[in-house]
Amino acid sequence: MSQVLMVLWWWILVAIIGLLAWPLAFRLLRFVPDRGYSAARPLGLLLGTYAWWLLSSLGFLTTSLGSILTALVLVGILALWFYRAQHTSDETTLAGWLRNHRLYVIIYEIAFLAALAGWAYFRAHSPGINHTEKPMEFAFLNGILRSVHFPPNDPWLSGYGISYYYMGYVMLALLTRLSGTQPGIAYNIAHALWFAFFAAGAFGAAYNLIQNQKSKTSSKAIIYGLLAAVMIVLMGNLGGALEFVHQNGVGPAGFWKWLDIAELDGPATSGGGLTSQRGGWWWWRASRVINDYTIDGHSQHQGGTTVIDEFPQFSFILGDMHPHVLGLPFSLLAIMLAFNLYQANFRFQIPDLKLAKHRRPPATDQQPPTSNFQPPTSTLQLPTLLPTFFLYALILGALGFLNTWDYPIYVFLAAAAYGLRRWQKEGHTIKVTAESVLLCAALGITGIILYLPFYLSFESQARGLFPNLFNGTRFSQLFVMFGPFLIIGACFIAAVAGRARPRLWLDALKWTVIVLIVCIVVIPILLTVITLIVCTLAPLLHIPSPEVCTYPLTWLRGLPLPGLAPGTNNVPTSRLAGRLLGTPTLTPRADGTTIIVPGSGPWTLIILTFAIVLITIILLRREHFRPPDHPATPSPGHFALLIFATGALIILGIEFVFLGDGFGGTRMNTIFKFYYQVWALWSIATAYGAYYVVDSTENKQGVVMRVIQAALFASLILAGLVYPLMVIPSRMEQKTLTLDGTAYLAQENPDEYAAIQWLNANVPGSPIILEAPGDSFVAQTSRVSGYTGLPTLLGWRGHESQWRKEEEFGPTQQKRQEAITEIYNSRDLERTLALLRQYNISYIYVGQRERTQYSPFGLTKFNAIADVVFQQGNTTIYRVRQ
Repeated sequence: MSQVLMVLWWWILVAIIGLLAWPLAFRLLRFVPDRGYSAARPLGLLLGTYAWWLLSSLGFLTTSLGSILTALVLVGILALWFYRAQHTSDETTLAGWLRNHRLYVIIYEIAFLAALAGWAYFRAHSPGINHTEKPMEFAFLNGILRSVHFPPNDPWLSGYGISYYYMGYVMLALLTRLSGTQPGIAYNIAHALWFAFFAAGAFGAAYNLIQNQKSKTSSKAIIYGLLAAVMIVLMGNLGGALEFVHQNGVGPAGFWKWLDIAELDGPATSGGGLTSQRGGWWWWRASRVINDYTIDGHSQHQGGTTVIDEFPQFSFILGDMHPHVLGLPFSLLAIMLAFNLYQANFRFQIPDLKLAKHRRPPATDQQPPTSNFQPPTSTLQLPTLLPTFFLYALILGALGFLNTWDYPIYVFLAAAAYGLRRWQKEGHTIKVTAESVLLCAALGITGIILYLPFYLSFESQARGLFPNLFNGTRFSQLFVMFGPFLIIGACFIAAVAGRARPRLWLDALKWTVIVLIVCIVVIPILLTVITLIVCTLAPLLHIPSPEVCTYPLTWLRGLPLPGLAPGTNNVPTSRLAGRLLGTPTLTPRADGTTIIVPGSGPWTLIILTFAIVLITIILLRREHFRPPDHPATPSPGHFALLIFATGALIILGIEFVFLGDGFGGTRMNTIFKFYYQVWALWSIATAYGAYYVVDSTENKQGVVMRVIQAALFASLILAGLVYPLMVIPSRMEQKTLTLDGTAYLAQENPDEYAAIQWLNANVPGSPIILEAPGDSFVAQTSRVSGYTGLPTLLGWRGHESQWRKEEEFGPTQQKRQEAITEIYNSRDLERTLALLRQYNISYIYVGQRERTQYSPFGLTKFNAIADVVFQQGNTTIYRVRQ
């Protein structure tokens, strides 16, 4: 089968999986206009993967093709049962809905197929699984394909299961085995498929916000749905536009220095056009526009813990299939679930605790209802509630297995959407608030229980939340990251608030001042106290971070601070002031140099806090937002505002705290994971915001103002599109097109390529193979185990240490590394055999790296204790004699 036909075959398979799940989506998401059509494919893949994984984890199924087909049949049965069980007399049928929405379905299918085919064509120009973390992801895929049950074998630590949020790789393995595609090709087709999932999911989510439930397909809903797709998968941050401006001689040197983005902080050059003058991976810098500093004045761009601020287009240019990429289609599905919950007017009742007396009375000056869609109140009885609740918990719970960081965000969003609708219906009561909190807790706990086999085998180096005392995000850098979203969102919020009474703005300013006082005065003091307490207990909590603990404790004791010149203990105080006021900090260092560290300033805090407060008042004080319909009727605009506020709250939160892990006590990973979700949330909300400002009849702004804002929006989006316009041509490296990510190896190292091909063709199961230990991010290492899925004693050591608790993994790594060295170097046959038996090693690989790293005299002994089963050039594979 040609690779073009393979791409089409994957499209057909995913479409079939979506059709299996659509009856379920049709009823579950019956309160959104497209009835779950755009959610059916990711939903079907999620449910099929869950059934396959769970039944295999419990020992009822294996990882075979027959087991996958069994899991998909179970999904189809569940979907038909749910479709019939949730049927009501006033609802249309699947066929009836399709007849009435043919235009939407056709455009959705064209968009999905175009995204899949277009990005597959791009990947064919740069398919190699040979850089960054692609070898790790490929190792996981092959390890799962080699495993018989779940949890899957870790190919880089024999005898252990994968200790990572690996559900996305199970999905890849399911599609690989179901399609019969070679893993090297499947890796790149899946990358294109996820690009299509992103685009189609964003299109469907934005369409549902704009399209009226009972109207014919709206051209505006289609247009702004496509805009959401462009913003989520194609648009980059403004780093690309800055690159273009910088290399074309625009801007004084002082501006670029003030902006403080590495590699763009020197004077502007000229004559660059749309082709970068810097060459190489110049496009990498767009994912590092937030610049934090260590307490001794070093920019974190100078070390390995630089803040990461990736966005989807960067991820697809890079070609990684990491959990934050694999999980995003299901984050979009979670947004759809939250919107459905908001629209549905469900009532998850708790016993009356006599709290209704605290009700805020409904507004009495509302306009009469005029909308043609009035969703019925659905106070669910237990038999009807439980299937819906468990499906919500299962789908949201999958985010914890896909990319654990995302889980609390979307559980919160679902509960907030429910609470918002109840508040708008009944007013502000403690009972409604309690129901929302209980729903959040119930969904969160149930979602964990449904994936308990994963959590029981999962290890992590996460140490909990820690205060971020010295590094705020400069608003200029935040604008480079999210500029189009911030401007369109601000115009949308202003347009909505502009219809309210003037008192709204005064109330928002008042509460913003109050909240900022708490943020600026109370929170830093509280965080400092917590830091000192935690750091005092650090030895008991196994906190390895010098940034978190060393400086506060040293500072408290009045001792010289590490890295700083003697007598400079005022530097932390100056850094705190610089964070709040924007003043620079003169930082004399122990090496005799002096660094001026720029202050982050208060603008990020002020702007985000004001936005959150203003949105909250608009949402909760219904009398201040007067849509044509009755306030009890759900307003997609309200939900879009909720999404904006959720994204702003995420950014604001990590201005104060970060998750401690193995990356030196920095915000590197925290910003990386959470900003990615903000991009997804704001892509959907911004599409609706652009529609509201430019085209909605509810917006009372004049034509001139609409045209000015439309031009501004278009300019910002085009500025974001400069990034892919510059990067994509520079990444289309290969002239001979292929989707096989392992094909490069046939030219780079034909002997190793042939050995890997032989192992894949002739060695079934998961016997252990010995090769030299690998180094993280070095694609030439641990390649045999990674490309075959055969477990080895020790693969990428740095990554394994990230996935496991250091106090447990450290001794294991040390022993295995010593054992590998002894097996390759020792001339003692008995000792070598004892080690081979101790670690149950079946095959020994000797390639160029092993011949370079180990003693040639030690390697010759293998002929006496093992049989040569493969030999080509300088590569030999031995099978240990039993």
